[in-house]
Amino acid sequence: KTFRGKIITGFPNSLKHTQLHYARRLSMNVKNDYTILNQKLRERNMRTDFETANISVSSVWYHDIIKISKEILEDNPYGLTNLRENSDL
Repeated sequence: KTFRGKIITGFPNSLKHTQLHYARRLSMNVKNDYTILNQKLRERNMRTDFETANISVSSVWYHDIIKISKEILEDNPYGLTNLRENSDL
């Protein structure tokens, strides 16, 4: 979808701007699935998991999540969804 509009920077200045957004097909039942992300974070020792008697805790640096997510998505745009096996959609 393409959105067009003006960015008002102060009277009388404004800029015309066009923004492109990608939208999924509504017929697709897309759900987030971070199984592969979590697996890769554990394999590279980027995720720490620990438990106490009443709670489980996981810890990951945000930059590691971004790095691994980019790798997954470059390989398969559906890699962080339930549709990752059907990447030819």
